[in-house]
Amino acid sequence: MDKIRVVALTEWFLPGTGGGGPVKSLYSLAHLLKNEVDFYIITANRDIKSKESYNLPVDTPIHKEAYTVIYLQKGFNAWKKIPSLTRGIDPHIVYINGLFSVDFSIIPVFMKRAGLIQYPVLIAPRGMLEKGTIRIKFPKKRFFLFMAKIIKLYRGNLIYFHATSESEKKNILRYIGYVPIFIVPNYSPVLAPFVPLIKKENEIHLVFIGRIAEETNLLFAIRTIKEFSDRSDLQITFHIYGNVEEVKYYHECMELADKISRPHIQICYKGSLSFEEVPHTIQKYHFLFRPSVSENFGHSIIEALASGRPVIISNTNPWTGINESGCGWRLPLSIEKMKEALTAAIKMPDDRYQQMCFNALKYASEKMDPQRIKNQYIQMFINIVKAKK
Repeated sequence: MDKIRVVALTEWFLPGTGGGGPVKSLYSLAHLLKNEVDFYIITANRDIKSKESYNLPVDTPIHKEAYTVIYLQKGFNAWKKIPSLTRGIDPHIVYINGLFSVDFSIIPVFMKRAGLIQYPVLIAPRGMLEKGTIRIKFPKKRFFLFMAKIIKLYRGNLIYFHATSESEKKNILRYIGYVPIFIVPNYSPVLAPFVPLIKKENEIHLVFIGRIAEETNLLFAIRTIKEFSDRSDLQITFHIYGNVEEVKYYHECMELADKISRPHIQICYKGSLSFEEVPHTIQKYHFLFRPSVSENFGHSIIEALASGRPVIISNTNPWTGINESGCGWRLPLSIEKMKEALTAAIKMPDDRYQQMCFNALKYASEKMDPQRIKNQYIQMFINIVKAKK
């Protein structure tokens, strides 16, 4: 078979980074499979919650190293152009990156059912059915999912789902119903060489990287650090990076950060990062501290580990074995438990810390085997193409 052609529909894509994990997942996938799959990404010409359009041509293919991208004018019934653009590309598969976008997820499935899209459709929920994510605008989402089940929207011929974990498969079965599901893990490449960092006892530099929203639980992280307000013998720096998705929540976080500010506790929001900046930024800090409410993948977690940095995370993500591998702590969402881990990390001497860094590199290399994951994706696509014949 020649290279597989895939049209990927996604509401957000580069140069915007506000879409977070789903954008990074699609970008990484296109680069992983660039020699085997031709990706044509159709997306909106602005970032999430932004009114500013990109300074890029619309309705015109723009060729990149690993994919071709076509931007559609947001707010002008972009979905109407999808059938004709798709027919012009004549893909083997239409890959829907996300679940709740009206223009790029929901309407395309209706078009598939109506025969306007005649190619197999593969839908990747990208964690949008996780408990912490689905509760945002839950009444609307619950009503849509209920109606989708009633009318059997996703039970059509040649409609498949892509889960990146067993947990996500369970969520699909719960909210969507019994549909064909492929399980292939997400992929996040190692983008920077290891850079050692000295660790002094009773001193720590922590970093949080992720969208500023309730589900990423930044406020919980700051409340945990508040527990050290009276420990002037310890030095704690906590820097926060990420797009502000929920402004009210961001201000709540920063108000608490200001209240607990001490000479020995420094908490600072540093802005957002491009994908390329993340690994190099992580290497400036001793630990990633990200106690999310729920996490389908957590790109910053595996990027920290792949950069040789241990992590302190919640147990609401797929990264099992962190504790056993000696590359950090994966704990229940308990301030007391997180405080114990932070105390151990702060007091940790350099020799113990360097061993944790080595363990992090080893863990990441075992989890992110690019050839193994590439083969799984290719086989998934081939199985879908064969099913159409």
